[in-house]
Amino acid sequence: MKRMLSIFLALALLAVLSGCGKQEPTPSKPDEPTPPPEEGITLAELNVEFVAGERDTDALLQLKKELPPLLIGALADEGVTVGRVNVTFGASDEATADALARGSVQVGFLPMETYLAHEDTLRLTSFALLPEPEWLNYGASWCAGQTERGEAICQKAENGHAMEALTWDDIKDASWFMPRDGFPREWIDAYLYTNFDGHTVGDLQHVAFSDGQEPSAADYDLFVTYPSTAAEGLAVELLYLAGGQIYPEAAVVSASDAIVSSDDFAEALAAALENESIQALMPLYGVETYASVFLYGDRLGDARMLYAYRQAMSESQ
Repeated sequence: MKRMLSIFLALALLAVLSGCGKQEPTPSKPDEPTPPPEEGITLAELNVEFVAGERDTDALLQLKKELPPLLIGALADEGVTVGRVNVTFGASDEATADALARGSVQVGFLPMETYLAHEDTLRLTSFALLPEPEWLNYGASWCAGQTERGEAICQKAENGHAMEALTWDDIKDASWFMPRDGFPREWIDAYLYTNFDGHTVGDLQHVAFSDGQEPSAADYDLFVTYPSTAAEGLAVELLYLAGGQIYPEAAVVSASDAIVSSDDFAEALAAALENESIQALMPLYGVETYASVFLYGDRLGDARMLYAYRQAMSESQ
């Protein structure tokens, strides 16, 4: 009986002690706010490819060595953190375009025409400008002369602000003056083909081709000429082109990669390519200056027009 009483007392004491040590449950706190994600883009590595072509091997090897740290630094300045940059060289422009389409390459440097042929799988960030002396050779002006017909065309086109108002009948039998060959001739062919139902210079009725002489504003209704050699006294410049061949190279990103094709990364890359350290290195690839498509994208309409015209002419042959 005493033993049973001892066991009972021990159990009772244990219950009391357990009760003393028991604490009231802590009221639940509201969920802590999730910390905001770090700003910017972070990539463990970035695969960059150039088209080797017939470029100097030593220059490309120097580019491969020097570009990675400079690109990492330039992108960091734009809020993009990259752990490693891998530089490779494509055997051809189509090979690089294919690697970009598959996503094995994220950033590519290739000819503008290759980009235009693959716009559905690539996103343009920058394009290369030619040095100024060459740049002038790829500008062209379409001007109205100081003739009754020329001024009437100019008035209908509202001094070049309403070119869409012109019809083929307005210009087909006007007197024209233009270079026989070269860029301005190809440009006006492309413009006429695109905007006047497939017509080209060959369909005009009265064309005088330049053999080096200066045109007279009073002798012709319409002129197509280099801006640097345009005759003084032309009534008005109806249309000016500073595109097309002026952009020989393009910097692009893979459209299959959601991160690098985003606005944030594309704009950061475009800005990085304008960094002084990157610009100083790009002559190794034969490029003097890259311009951001986000700042100068309005210049690309003429490049697309020329490309479409060349494709149409190639397919018709």
